[in-house]
Amino acid sequence: MRTLRAELLILPLLAACSGAVDPVTDAGTNNNTTGTPDSGVAVDAGPSPYLGLVINEVAPAGAPSDWFELYNTTANDLSLDGLTYTDDIVGDPTKGAFPAGITVSAGGFYVQLLTDTDPGFGLGSDEELGVYDPQGRLLDSVDWAADAAPAGSSWGRFPDGTGAFENLAVPSPGAANQRGNPTCGDDVRQGAEACDGADLGGTTCESLGLGAGTVTCNATCDGFDTAGCFTTTATTVVLNEVTSSGDDQIELYNTTGGIIDLSGWAVADDGYMAGDPTTADHLYTLAAGRQIDPFEHLVLVKGTDHPFGLGSSDGVRLFDAAGVLVNEVNWATGDAATSYCRSPDGTGPWQVCATATFGAANP
Repeated sequence: MRTLRAELLILPLLAACSGAVDPVTDAGTNNNTTGTPDSGVAVDAGPSPYLGLVINEVAPAGAPSDWFELYNTTANDLSLDGLTYTDDIVGDPTKGAFPAGITVSAGGFYVQLLTDTDPGFGLGSDEELGVYDPQGRLLDSVDWAADAAPAGSSWGRFPDGTGAFENLAVPSPGAANQRGNPTCGDDVRQGAEACDGADLGGTTCESLGLGAGTVTCNATCDGFDTAGCFTTTATTVVLNEVTSSGDDQIELYNTTGGIIDLSGWAVADDGYMAGDPTTADHLYTLAAGRQIDPFEHLVLVKGTDHPFGLGSSDGVRLFDAAGVLVNEVNWATGDAATSYCRSPDGTGPWQVCATATFGAANP
């Protein structure tokens, strides 16, 4: 009997010394387990309380900056404290962090802007995005192919929260996603619309660099009508002739008997918008020391001077060194195919001219 008792005591001791315990599961994986340091015991953390917080919409070509939208599909308010996001899911899950103190209400939206300074990266045209909870568990991710969401559109779920991602022609940051093209004339600027009726997006004559006056939206909602803008700057140098053919020449004319210093003056076509760096290639600034002699015709040539082309239906603006609009011309489709010019030079009305006379007097 003594031998049997000894064996019964030895068996549990051998089991305890064997080291056969369950390993601690890595809390960095999305398996809802955490471990107490050095405990050697895996603890079930349960489902992440953030499950149901999803990426709902992304704008990799957003304006003025890239952005993405979260949607809270749960019935509880969710704090974003400690959550992170990244465009490098494998390499750096904590690349970006949400601002402290942000709460997404139940059924609510939150929009995170991405700039060069915060968080220091943007979204590419062929990219991925992931969002992680404070324990490092992946909550949601999305990727998209090149050109899935070009400028003026977004890549979003439809319906919100549960639907598959698709191209949305009308981005809706902070609001329910919608399908379809924007409707011009409903006074709501959406999608690629530059404006819509009374909704000018804050654009004014002043913001366009066109002095004072009233700017309106054009009939197709893709640009502005600046006929109501004006400047009080005395006009000494004017636009005198343009062509939308060949090397897209632009002629300036000095209406005075004195030499005019054109250092810092600039010309732009309709593609330029003051304050928008993406349109900088539609503006050409004359170099320091550039002058125009009395009653001289100065011709600017595409490729040699200005970098932009002139369209069949387009416009050209002339700014002085202070950035004030001093002259402007717009033409209808085909009017500048050969020449659109003033007659007589400098003061006459604009008209379709049968013969181009760049560098010389207009007919």
